[in-house]
Formats: sequence, structure tokens, C-alpha cells
Amino acid sequence: MCYGCRRPYDPMGDARNMVEQFFAAAGQTEAIGKAGVVQAKKHMLELLQAELEKQELEQPKEQY
Repeated sequence: MCYGCRRPYDPMGDARNMVEQFFAAAGQTEAIGKAGVVQAKKHMLELLQAELEKQELEQPKEQY
């Protein structure tokens, strides 16, 4: 994940790395109500925080 490398626009040669375009695309889905990049990022932060609190960052046990 290139967000982890603090290079949000550089996939570093691997399409599996998460980059800014991921959030742009996620923000335009029906599931998020086409709410945009900011809302997609907020949802990601909320999910990661829930996983962190339950100590499930490596493998979440449920859908939050």
C-alpha cells in the first residue's frame, strides 16, 4: 500500500498498491452514495479504527 509509503500517487510498479485513484473510484460508487473522495477516506479510517480497537488489523473477523 503506497499510502503506507506516503506516496499516494505512486503505485511503485505494482498495481496492487493502494493509491489516491482507489479513493477517487470508491467515492463514486453507489454503495457510498457517490459521496466522493473525502467520504471514502473517512470510511476507510473508521474501518481501520474499528479493526484496531478489536485488535483485528491483520484479519478482521466481521463486517463493521
